[in-house]
Amino acid sequence: MHKLLKRQLKRLDGNHQIPQEFLDAVEAAYSEFDEDLNRSELILENSLHELHNANKELKEIAHTKTIEAEDLDERLQDIIESVSEVVFQIDLDGNFLFLNSSWDKITNIPREKTLSKNITDYIHKDDFENIKHHWEELKNGTKRNCESKYRLLVSGNEYRWVHMKSIAKYVDDSIHHITGTIADIHESYLIEKENNRLALIAKKTQNIIVLADKEGKVEWVNDAFESITQYKLEEVIGKKPGDVLQGHDTDPETVKEISRCLKNKESFSGEIINYNKPGHPYWLEIKIDPMFDDNGKNTGFIAVESVITKRKEREKNLNLLTNLFEVSNEAFQITDDLGNFLFVNEQLCKNLGFTQEELRYRKIQEL
Repeated sequence: MHKLLKRQLKRLDGNHQIPQEFLDAVEAAYSEFDEDLNRSELILENSLHELHNANKELKEIAHTKTIEAEDLDERLQDIIESVSEVVFQIDLDGNFLFLNSSWDKITNIPREKTLSKNITDYIHKDDFENIKHHWEELKNGTKRNCESKYRLLVSGNEYRWVHMKSIAKYVDDSIHHITGTIADIHESYLIEKENNRLALIAKKTQNIIVLADKEGKVEWVNDAFESITQYKLEEVIGKKPGDVLQGHDTDPETVKEISRCLKNKESFSGEIINYNKPGHPYWLEIKIDPMFDDNGKNTGFIAVESVITKRKEREKNLNLLTNLFEVSNEAFQITDDLGNFLFVNEQLCKNLGFTQEELRYRKIQEL
């Protein structure tokens, strides 16, 4: 490097002697430049190596993520296909975009046939306006989700009651499609409807109806109970009816028998005196039955009661008259319109020479 430098300087400046210090400085500069160049090449080489490794690692990560995404998608598909509810997607016009296999099971209609149609083709006409109202709320952003019960068309032109949940899906702050689930509730809906009907009948019937838990404590009473006893439901709920309604003329033996039947989960039929809130007595004909679940476990009791106060008063008066007729010296008999004896006193039996038991099965015409 020195010789090359000297020749070049001599050309420029003749025979002038070049100072050694200058040459040393130049060589030092060249050496530093060479070292910098070597370091730069090393840094570049290391950088290229790191870039290569990073690129390789990114490819491996991308490959792994792709496999994970595919695996996740497969698992989600398996989950969607395994649920008992119909999973659906429709566009804003109601056209089907997606259905899982539960559609085939619930409707017995192939998905392939359904995906080319509109969901409104499968909604009962009497339920459509309600569904349409909910979807309009989703479309205009009033709601993000809604629920509806309606009749879904299945094969054979039959309808089944279903419960639908709908959710609005947005892209860039605008609704893109509607997704949701459809659950078959046909049997449970009919049972619920029948139970509601029976509950209304029970609520409005003139007979007293009391529902109690397995310990005999009140859970529900109907309107007749509140009207006759003058106790509101909130006053007796959680209490045993006897603790509220029985009084000093209530037969203790009847109370014992009721307790025994409740303890043994047995039915009871009988008559009893109860007292209303102001303290006035009344007679009841009462029938108590235990209730059991599908596993045979006692869940409570139901009592159906009829007020028989007037009947008991008539019976009392009739017994008084009967006692008077029995001790009378005059012969008395009561017959129906066919002549069958309904009542005879002892004096008539003496006059005719028959016992009361013998006359019970005879006609007056025969005598």
